[in-house]
Amino acid sequence: MQKDIGSLIKTALIEYVKCHDEYSGNIMDFINHIDEAIKAIQNLPIDAQNELKQTVSNILIANGISSIFFR
Repeated sequence: MQKDIGSLIKTALIEYVKCHDEYSGNIMDFINHIDEAIKAIQNLPIDAQNELKQTVSNILIANGISSIFFR
């Protein structure tokens, strides 16, 4: 399993690009935004990070995605 949610999402996007090369530029740009978002989140206080992780986790579970866990 991937180390963190960012790595999981990037891996999924890279696999998508392998099959849909015509979107590679847009998707690679999106991957760069994920890196920026992760850096911003890491600058939050730990309690805010944990609350954000819980919120995202709840939304994923509510939408039927329950196999992703944060570390």
